[in-house]
Amino acid sequence: MEIEPASFDQIRVAADGRLVNITADIGGVAESIRRLDPCLHLKYSERGECFIVYRVHRDGMPCRLDDPERTEELVLTALECDQRIVKRLEFIDPQGRGGYDYAQALEDVSRKAKRLERDAFREHVGGAAEEVAHEIRKAEGSPYKGRVFVPRGV
Repeated sequence: MEIEPASFDQIRVAADGRLVNITADIGGVAESIRRLDPCLHLKYSERGECFIVYRVHRDGMPCRLDDPERTEELVLTALECDQRIVKRLEFIDPQGRGGYDYAQALEDVSRKAKRLERDAFREHVGGAAEEVAHEIRKAEGSPYKGRVFVPRGV
């Protein structure tokens, strides 16, 4: 079963900074998250009504939440706090490397979707475009110059 992420509106509402740090819970999610990566922290947004997993570090090393030189990175959001969060984190970072970049993952998914859409369009239109180009050349009276492209080094 897939974990449902928080909506954009919930994240926007949660951005006011009022987050409750969860160090222990009934399902042991917070402890499991800390075992995966000591830099990960589970928080709950009262206003956004969602759970947020942050990675808090200083130059890649675990640090205290009150360290002024810390870096906080959003890893994932969820509407419910259960072991699906841990499973999702294991899926995101199966090697336990740490340093997962949520923003980069979103960009990669977006680029891949655009590329697939562009490829599908080219596949759909490609044959018709060749036929139209042929008809235009024929209508203009241009002789067909059957050319073959041979790359260098072949």
